[in-house]
Amino acid sequence: MRLRYIKPRCPEQNGKVERSHRVDNEEFWSRSTFAGFAPAAEAVLAWEHRYNHERFSMALNGLTPAEKLATFTAPSPLPSGTVLPNPVPTSTSTMDPPPIACPEPLVRRVFSHNHDLNPGVTS
Repeated sequence: MRLRYIKPRCPEQNGKVERSHRVDNEEFWSRSTFAGFAPAAEAVLAWEHRYNHERFSMALNGLTPAEKLATFTAPSPLPSGTVLPNPVPTSTSTMDPPPIACPEPLVRRVFSHNHDLNPGVTS
């Protein structure tokens, strides 16, 4: 696998992600308000399920993403009967919601036109 980067501030080079963000905003975020993180996290999980399993896409010939994924069959590289460990801890009750991972926010410093690299220098 090779990583490819887009040019900074060029969303037209990242159309699929931009389209995904637009759909999320139009069909989820703009229609909802939340009192806190927990209700928003639960609603996002429900929206993700609806998007992948119930909402059809004309780009996928009327299939849902889950249905489209099921059309791809790849031979398993594992021998028949191999059981993989479950990486997600199982809940003690079927009524418990799945755990939600909340990573720490990542903050990065952005340099612009060398102004931040060379204080006092103007271009």
